[in-house]
Amino acid sequence: MTLTEYLNQETPIRKPVVYLERHQYSLGFQPKVISPTTKTQVFIIDEEFVKMFGPIEYCLIGKGGILHTTDSDGNPKRLSTFRI
Repeated sequence: MTLTEYLNQETPIRKPVVYLERHQYSLGFQPKVISPTTKTQVFIIDEEFVKMFGPIEYCLIGKGGILHTTDSDGNPKRLSTFRI
């Protein structure tokens, strides 16, 4: 499912997989060497998403493409529905 489809759902699907396009997110701090445990900040910058949910920080661990929600300190908390 795309982000647009996700935001326009009339009957929300529980835990869908939502793929973000490159222009819909921004990467925060990125270390030069990426290991399986490297954490990269990811922010969804899509205008409609920000209007609905506000700015939310996610975390990408390694190169897997699955975003994690974060706690108030930026530490990974849970798997999110978003993929990059």
